[in-house]
Amino acid sequence: MILVTGGCSFSEPISPWITTWPKHLENHINPTSSHHTGMGATSNGMISRSVIHKVSQLLKENNAKDLLVGIMWSGPDRHEVFVDKKDITESITHGMLIPGENGKSLGVYNPYNFINEDNEQAWLLLHPHNSGDTRSEAWYKHLHNKVGAYINTIEHILRTQWFLKSHSIKYFMTTYTGEVLPKTLPIKNFFKTQSNLLPELLSENKHTKHLYEQIDFDQFLPVEGEYEWCRDKSGLEFPIKNDNHPSSDQHLLFTKEVIVPFCNLSVKAQIT
Repeated sequence: MILVTGGCSFSEPISPWITTWPKHLENHINPTSSHHTGMGATSNGMISRSVIHKVSQLLKENNAKDLLVGIMWSGPDRHEVFVDKKDITESITHGMLIPGENGKSLGVYNPYNFINEDNEQAWLLLHPHNSGDTRSEAWYKHLHNKVGAYINTIEHILRTQWFLKSHSIKYFMTTYTGEVLPKTLPIKNFFKTQSNLLPELLSENKHTKHLYEQIDFDQFLPVEGEYEWCRDKSGLEFPIKNDNHPSSDQHLLFTKEVIVPFCNLSVKAQIT
């Protein structure tokens, strides 16, 4: 089996002493190869593109039936743009965080090695907390819209599902918190404010309803989100005060009690 995973900082360790669910899953199934495409603070567009890019590469030399893909979707308020390198004035390391003033990062340039270093274009991630980055500040001041952000996230999910289904690839999906795809409101205060939420359900909003109904939720883990499961079901404390990222033990329990049973029963990956 070949394992491909994607996500944000809930999938990519925020600290060297934290082991996240992709690594725990890799340790559990011992695949012939494992490919994690996730990165902290990434957008759902980049999660989708990175997974599709990696799977496309793997399909050139591998059978689709040998692949298992796991994706944890991130916040809908993150965004990415395709830019010319000449428009980026900072000194940037390929695939690394852009350094900003006072130790703050301004975004991510060309993550996942989508493009050769000799190319003149690259992806740039925008984030609402990238203070000091004029591009992010301009985007969130003039162009960001909550409904549009949810529309984009749903379309990224649908594109990824359709791609994986078209190749008959086994996969599962989930979210890092229920606020990514809220099925009921109100969500239990994952964020300090409810600014990311719509005033109504995605399944009822006139701009999202027709898209939301196309999502195959049978491929989603039966949880609200990993954060909510760890908070309510793990019986363990989060490792960092005022930070909602799970501990290694919480990630391990989530893998063993949620991901593995789901893969065996619903995805039929037989990874026990």
